[in-house]
Amino acid sequence: NNTFDLAYFNFNPNNPLPPSPLTTTTTTTTTTTTTSADPGVSGGHFDFDIYYNQCDPLSSDYKRSCASNTHIHQYDDKYDVVGVNLLNASASAFNLVNAIPLTTTSFKLLIANQKFSPAAQPIVLAWKRTDIFRSRTWAVCGVLVVGHMLMVSVLGGATLERYLLPVLPLFYIAVSAAWSVMELSWRRVSQAAMTAGLIASLFWNPPWPFPFENNFAMVDFIALQKDAAELVESLYPNETIVSVWPFTDALRRPEFGYVSNPVAAIGIEDFHFQTVARLKDVGVLVVYSRTWEPAVSVLHIPFVAHYLERYFSYEKQITAEEVSRSLGLTSAVRFTRRGQWIEVYVRGR
Repeated sequence: NNTFDLAYFNFNPNNPLPPSPLTTTTTTTTTTTTTSADPGVSGGHFDFDIYYNQCDPLSSDYKRSCASNTHIHQYDDKYDVVGVNLLNASASAFNLVNAIPLTTTSFKLLIANQKFSPAAQPIVLAWKRTDIFRSRTWAVCGVLVVGHMLMVSVLGGATLERYLLPVLPLFYIAVSAAWSVMELSWRRVSQAAMTAGLIASLFWNPPWPFPFENNFAMVDFIALQKDAAELVESLYPNETIVSVWPFTDALRRPEFGYVSNPVAAIGIEDFHFQTVARLKDVGVLVVYSRTWEPAVSVLHIPFVAHYLERYFSYEKQITAEEVSRSLGLTSAVRFTRRGQWIEVYVRGR
């Protein structure tokens, strides 16, 4: 069906789109080679996945239940594109014809971009004791909130609290409405508790994994990345550094403020043993804490660890001993900051 043969969004100014097959029968291909410190999406990146054929929606690992599943990390950097043309993708495995070979087959595209505050107690009490939420308006709000949570839980990828931003305003409006019908003393207690919790959560790191962006742990994360980037730029400016985003972009992009000059970097998907151990000819490897794993943590509880491994793809990162044994690299320096760390491994000179 030629009506779908137009590429939208997949545009790179260095690689103009070819003429539309709807308006011409002659195709001229021009290849332009450019050098960029940050190929693809400027100042960021995107991954791309496709799953199809005989997927089990009840499986604990939906992705791996599909007969065909493909994931490419930092797709835009790898192919120097800013989008994906599903009719002629840079990686042929992503071509839509693989999943939907017939042009007569109807299909839908679902696009979703996902936690909640303990302040829900006033809402529950107000709902149980008054009629304030028993209206069509609040019913619609409730359906919207629950539907959004289910959508990002079932279809979402990373478990990030910011995915709930679209419905948080409705939640806080509901809290305010609940406060309006509470006794003054209990309202003040609830407001004081919420305020104290908000302030404490900025500094206190919980004993379970959480995104560093949730509080001031992000400040420590950035400081560690800057310390390591400055050291790498000073001692290994001519080496190609292997690490995981965002440290790779911190090295490639001086305008981000981590380095004065671009440093060559190769990105890998994660720091799991299977990912790192298969690398070849690595001169400098930078590994850092991507998951919050304090000394006192629920991760030490077998049931919790198994649950996270099964449903959230949790896996311990490679250790210094495993890096040395599999790649022949030794630790040159390790920076630590309030439970987080970053370590630079080099080959013995």
